[in-house]
Amino acid sequence: NNYYQNIANRRYKVRTNTLLNGDIIEECDFSANHLWMFSYLVGEELPQDAYEAIVKRSGASREQVKSVTTKLLGSTSLSQKGMLTKESHKAKIPCSADQFRAIESALYSEYPWLEKHNAFYHDRGAWLQGIEGDISIHMMQWCTQNQIPLLAVHDAYAVNTHNAEATEEMMHHLREGVLNYAKQTKYLDVASSKQPLVVARIKTEKERKKAKRKGK
Repeated sequence: NNYYQNIANRRYKVRTNTLLNGDIIEECDFSANHLWMFSYLVGEELPQDAYEAIVKRSGASREQVKSVTTKLLGSTSLSQKGMLTKESHKAKIPCSADQFRAIESALYSEYPWLEKHNAFYHDRGAWLQGIEGDISIHMMQWCTQNQIPLLAVHDAYAVNTHNAEATEEMMHHLREGVLNYAKQTKYLDVASSKQPLVVARIKTEKERKKAKRKGK
């Protein structure tokens, strides 16, 4: 985390109008990163714009598709599906329950391998964040060695405009390297083997909090 990524940027583009060493900033970002990384790990391919077909099939906005996809990848068990659907209108990027279901259905229809490889409701998001962290560490090492001022913003990297091209190239190069290592070490198999433990831990924590409230 850093102060830059916490600067407001949704309604007013304060962050991207901030200067780095007195020069204009450009944020180099991966497109549909979690979805893309998962597809790479299971040997599948995504089109250049992974969300376009989902937007057309579901009738939802691009931001809604992106938000729901992230939630589905990040959910830990199928038991969460009902609550995710019911509470979707309360999300930071809200959508109706029908829109939520339409997006999920469109994702399965367009990319059937998502269901085949248990992409949703299996805690994939947390493990994919771990991969993002590894990529970021390598990016920090690269920018330090090359004396390039760089600020990490989750899976994006803010640099001065004249360093953007080199940063984009290195991001994708390092991502591929980290993912290839993850495939060699059977990263997803390890994640799958630990998924029941994650569900059990969450269930235990909920029960503990419930008991604590009753005690009060």
